[in-house]
Amino acid sequence: MDQLQKAQQRLTNAIIQLLTTDPLSGEVLMMISREIITQGNFSCALRWQNNQLTLVACAEQVNRQRLDDLVNDLRHQALHIIWQHPLRYAQERDRSLVNVACDVAVNQYLTTPPAGTMTLARLEQILHQPLPVQADSQTYLQILRNLDQRQQTRLATELKKSQASTQHQGWYQNGNQLIRQGNLKQVVRQSIHHLTARQRGTLPQAVREILMPTSQHYRLPFRQAFWRLVGQVPSGYQESRARFNRRQPQRLELPGRVTRLVTRLTVFVDQSGSMSNDTLSKVVGMLNELAKQADIEMQVGDFDAQVQTPPKPVNHLAAFERHGGGGTSYQAVFDYLADHNFSRQTPVIIVTDGWGEHKIDDHGYHRVLWLLTSQDHLSVQQPVGQVIRLEEDE
Repeated sequence: MDQLQKAQQRLTNAIIQLLTTDPLSGEVLMMISREIITQGNFSCALRWQNNQLTLVACAEQVNRQRLDDLVNDLRHQALHIIWQHPLRYAQERDRSLVNVACDVAVNQYLTTPPAGTMTLARLEQILHQPLPVQADSQTYLQILRNLDQRQQTRLATELKKSQASTQHQGWYQNGNQLIRQGNLKQVVRQSIHHLTARQRGTLPQAVREILMPTSQHYRLPFRQAFWRLVGQVPSGYQESRARFNRRQPQRLELPGRVTRLVTRLTVFVDQSGSMSNDTLSKVVGMLNELAKQADIEMQVGDFDAQVQTPPKPVNHLAAFERHGGGGTSYQAVFDYLADHNFSRQTPVIIVTDGWGEHKIDDHGYHRVLWLLTSQDHLSVQQPVGQVIRLEEDE
């Protein structure tokens, strides 16, 4: 086996291994062309060729590398594709800063960043200032563009030791941006389609937000479903001046009694969902407005593989933020309701993108509204209650 064949085999083995540890990254790399070159000072890089993104690997480096390091390099490149860095920055002029910003953003999701690439910790040492964690590459790029002269000098000295400029050189080639965008979206879309529901549920939140963006502006097609959920649930009686007292109807000063409807609504939010924190806060806020109109208290909790935050009154919540990535288990919600002796008449809303298990034991909780935040179908077969999808404003 010659050098090129050996490199091709090692590259294939590394992608296969990546498919088991990070399925999305593996699928993305399976969807793009590969080219093996004989020599170079990098292991793997991305290059535009005829408006198609190609993974270029240097046989000499690939054959010399440990397999786990090669897998890590490949995941690094896949994350650049997922965040569309070669497309977003193809026409930028300050390329050295782009390289740093993109590597800092990507490397925070790797256990061991590829040799010669910039990390958040290293950049903070160079600049002598703290930087935001897990921010988008554009955030880091803006910070780099505003450095003072002393910081610029220290960074330039450090970059002379780096190979990132060579790795990313293939990004900055002229081409048709619209065609490139279509091709790259197709790669990512098909890669997502190949994932199982459980694999989608374990993606880091920052990855999910870029892959499955959702509008922050929604109308409420579920108003009728909301009122059906909360409007007919008896919860004892309450006095009312609108009714005569049945025992002494001749005494108009005595109030009668009417059936008291529910006084509390419980909302569970899927931590592994695809909505942004800002959008989710707005949805929770809209639900709370409806709850106020119904004169009932709303409490909100969140879950992924288990209930992470027990339901609390919405006015006791801080700014709503999710840190998903642990998969989705709807069974955890129903188990929590049963374990904490919630009434079977409790109205429950589950805000989710629909990716979870296929079968659940509802423990007799049937007053459920599933509020889907994606265009996918709910994974649960024959779900209790009603399934409603959030629809975007036209």
